[in-house]
Order: sequence, then structure tokens, then C-alpha cells
Amino acid sequence: MKLHQIVAAALLGMMLNGASHAEWQRSTELYVSGGNTKSPVAVFVNSYTPAGFQAGTWYDVDLKPYGVSADAKGAFLSGLLIITHGQSSQTCDMTVVTRAPGNQLDAGNYQGQVVEAHLGGGQRSGFSSWVPLVNGVFQFRWDRNTYLQWPQECAYGINLSLQAWSR
Repeated sequence: MKLHQIVAAALLGMMLNGASHAEWQRSTELYVSGGNTKSPVAVFVNSYTPAGFQAGTWYDVDLKPYGVSADAKGAFLSGLLIITHGQSSQTCDMTVVTRAPGNQLDAGNYQGQVVEAHLGGGQRSGFSSWVPLVNGVFQFRWDRNTYLQWPQECAYGINLSLQAWSR
């Protein structure tokens, strides 16, 4: 076997192993907003005020009030992860993770991250993900590595809009 054939066989094996563990569901309908892409806001966090979800806890996020059907299988979220660095010399790190209710995905297996190391600096990182739904609900958690208030330490923000959903 040539090297490219060995590599292709190894990649195929990895893909098949990964796919065998997935719980894929078929969606036959896709719904998108007829208005704008900024609303509705499904997840909002501002650690400075403080508004929205607190760090370190799993939350159920119900999308049915936004018109998502109870039999929906997934929703697409998109927006920003935000850090505003304070006056302390430190590296500020925020992660976000989503999962279906009842799933045991560990928060260490996050899907989004933003890091800021410069005094007085700030980061805006785009984030988007399809999230699995059960009865129109998904679970959301965010974590951070600093906990004092801005301007001494970092302020964290998350602003994720519901872009689409499927069933």
C-alpha cells in the first residue's frame, strides 16, 4: 500500500468509528426567520451587570416561546462571545458548551472559547452551533477562569441569536 492509501484508510476508519457513536436524527423541515437575524436572542450573558446565566451551571433553554415547535430536533444559534479585560495582569478565558437535556456531555468538551491576555484589551469571537433539542429545549453552560468584577478583572458576555430550527 502507498502512503496516501494508508492515510485514507486510517481517516476512513476514524470517521466510521466516530459516526458509529453518533445519534443522528433526520430533519425534513428547516425554518428561518422572515424578519432579522438578530432576534430572538436565545442566550444572553453580561457578567458585569450581571445579566443572564451565571457561570459554572447547566441551564435549560426553552425555545418554544420563540416559535420553535416542541417536536423540533435542532436549532442553529449564532452570535458573539465577548471578553473585556480589566486591570489585573491575567489571562481571561471563557468557554461555552451545549447539549441535549439528559445528555451527559462534560463541560470540558466545550464548543466555543475566547481568550484575552492583554491589559485593557478585548476580544469578540464569533460562535455558531447547531444544538440538539428535546421538547424545544437544549442545555447551555458557560465557564470562566476569573471571578472578580470589571474593571479589576475581566467582564464576559455572550449574545447568541436563534437563526434557524429544524424538525
